[in-house]
Amino acid sequence: MSIPRTVAAGTATAIGFGAFGAHGLKQRKDINPDRINAWNTAAHYAIFNGLGLLLVSLHPRFSVHRFAGPAILTGTVLFSGSIFALTLDHNLRFLGPVTPMGGVIMIAGYMSLALISCLNQNFELIVVLALFVCIFRDKASSLSHRFPLQDH
Repeated sequence: MSIPRTVAAGTATAIGFGAFGAHGLKQRKDINPDRINAWNTAAHYAIFNGLGLLLVSLHPRFSVHRFAGPAILTGTVLFSGSIFALTLDHNLRFLGPVTPMGGVIMIAGYMSLALISCLNQNFELIVVLALFVCIFRDKASSLSHRFPLQDH
């Protein structure tokens, strides 16, 4: 399977997780609203990162970004996956530190992508990346107040 197809399938899965968070989790009385919000945040991050990876994978010089793609993918799986698991079972607290590690790995992936793009003068990719970051930043900041993972 090609990288764009794989990324598209992963993004579609993230959309499914988002739909489950918006509809299916509300039926479960053992999951409080803060955890549902955390689930939805994780789904949004997975969707946005999937779209970012899709943009990168479609770039003609994608092969020069050997660290960025795997780092963004790994970071997304660790970040969103740990939140999904913690939402469904709060006894998995050992996964708590995995969430910020995933976030740091995602950041490293995007930073390496930006650095490589600058060094290779891929200015069109830099513009697309900057637009993506602006959109992602606005969405992430609107969701950040709903991110607590602690039970009340």
